[in-house]
Amino acid sequence: AAESLVLVAVFDESGDYGWGSGSIVDGRRGIILTNWHVVGDEWSGETYGPDGVVFIALSSAPGEVPDRFYAAEVLPDCSDPGLDLALLHITHGFDGDTPVPVEEPLGLKTILLADSDRVRPGDQVVALGYADYADSTLAWTQGNVASATGDWLTSDALASGGNSGGMLIDVRGELIGIPTQTRATSGGGVLSWSRPVNLARPLFAKALNACMVTPEPVPPEEPEAGAWMMVVGTSSLNLRQGPSLDSPVVGRMPLGTVVELLGLAEWDGERYWYRVQVQDSGRTGWASEVYLASWDTATRAAFSRFLGPSASHSEAARMAPTMMTGFSLVTVRSRK
Repeated sequence: AAESLVLVAVFDESGDYGWGSGSIVDGRRGIILTNWHVVGDEWSGETYGPDGVVFIALSSAPGEVPDRFYAAEVLPDCSDPGLDLALLHITHGFDGDTPVPVEEPLGLKTILLADSDRVRPGDQVVALGYADYADSTLAWTQGNVASATGDWLTSDALASGGNSGGMLIDVRGELIGIPTQTRATSGGGVLSWSRPVNLARPLFAKALNACMVTPEPVPPEEPEAGAWMMVVGTSSLNLRQGPSLDSPVVGRMPLGTVVELLGLAEWDGERYWYRVQVQDSGRTGWASEVYLASWDTATRAAFSRFLGPSASHSEAARMAPTMMTGFSLVTVRSRK
C-alpha cells in the first residue's frame, strides 16, 4: 500500500503552501484520490493552486523522503467538495528541471480498493500519510474501527496534519477510507474520521468518462507592455525572428534571463508569442510564453520551503524551486 501513497503539495498565488497525502487509484492513467480541502477551499469550491496545478511527490522506498516528482491537475468536475473528496490527474513529469508531458501508461502502483460497506466496528486498520511530524516521510498509526456508517469510518488510528487525503487500509492492505479529520469525543478522547472509499467510486467512473477530455486551448490573459518576465522551467528558451515554431532562431535565453515585453503578442491557437527585449543584451525577438513567468512569480521561493533545508532533503530541495516556477502561472501546453 505504501507504494501507492503520495504527498500532495499546493502553492497559491501568494507563495503560501500547504500539503496533504493521496492514494494512486489508477496507476496507468495517473489518477490520485485525496481530500478536497488539501487542494481547494471547501466553501467557495475554488482550487488553491494557480490553474488548479498541484505537485505530487513519491518515495521510492518507505521511510525515505520523496525522490520522484510530478505535476497534476485537479479535476473539479470529478470531485465533491461536499464530501471533501477530490481527484487529481498527473499531467507532467520532469526531465531534470524541465517539465515533460507524461505518456500513458505511467506504470505507477495502484492501491487495491476494498468494499467499505463490509467494514465493521473492531476491525483492525492502519492510517498512512505524510504527517507533519514525520519530516516529509511516511508515517503510520495502527488502531481499530470504532464505528462504520455510510458516511464515515471512525477509528483510533489517529491522523495528524499532513495525513489528510491519505490512506486508511485494512489488514489486507486495501483502501477502505480517506482520513479527513480528527474530532474530540465527549469523554476527552480523540478519533480519526475517514470518508469510506465507496463514496469515491462514482467519481472514478466520472473521471474516465467525462473529466479527462482535453479541452480546446483558451488564450491566457495577455500581460501589459512593459512587464518584466523571466525564463523558467527550461535550461534555454529560443528567441525567434517571428511568432512561430517554424521561425528562425536568432538567439537563446538561458534559464533566469530577464526580458521586457514590448507590447506585441500573437496567439497561434496553442500559445501566445511575445515580442520581447532581452535585458542584458538589448536583443529583440519573439519568445513563446510557455516558459516565461512574471517577475514576482519567477523569484518566489516555493517547493524548497516546504521540504526544508536539512541535508536529507538536499537533492529534492535543489530540484523543487525550478519545478515550481515552471508551473506557477504558466500552463505548460506544448514544446517551446
